[in-house]
Amino acid sequence: MWLIHKKDKLEEMSKPLKTLLKEIRDLEYELNSHILKILLFPKSNSINHWKNEISTWLLKIGRLKSQHNKGYLDYSMYRKLLYDEPFENGYETYNNSTLKKTCDIILTDDKYKNVFSEYKEKVIPIKEWKYLLLQFYDSICGYLEKGILVRQIVIDLIDDLFL
Repeated sequence: MWLIHKKDKLEEMSKPLKTLLKEIRDLEYELNSHILKILLFPKSNSINHWKNEISTWLLKIGRLKSQHNKGYLDYSMYRKLLYDEPFENGYETYNNSTLKKTCDIILTDDKYKNVFSEYKEKVIPIKEWKYLLLQFYDSICGYLEKGILVRQIVIDLIDDLFL
């Protein structure tokens, strides 16, 4: 009985590529929104909560394995799903950038109306933040493709790049 249960767990972890890609895409918006909340509200009492959520989602992504190649996705696929698709969609004007639109949604959310952010009155540094996100995901994707991502790595990267 125990062996059957263990085998089911292993098979559950290995998924068809299409399913795996969908699961990662489903996590991407909340993952990136939480990173942007850290950038928008660096003095919020919710920072630790957001960091824990980000690391939990990334660890969940790190546990997903593809049946297609019996392992992890390669670096370029993780980067495409987590950074390129959401943020690198060609030349965008400042107001039409995905990053700016997502920040506007967060800043106008009633949950954050009483939380201080200098970006409620100040221009959001889109290029600089995209570069920080790229640095973050360059590191994360390297760990993901090797299957060695751990919570402390995520927390340290967030602290180093975003706080």
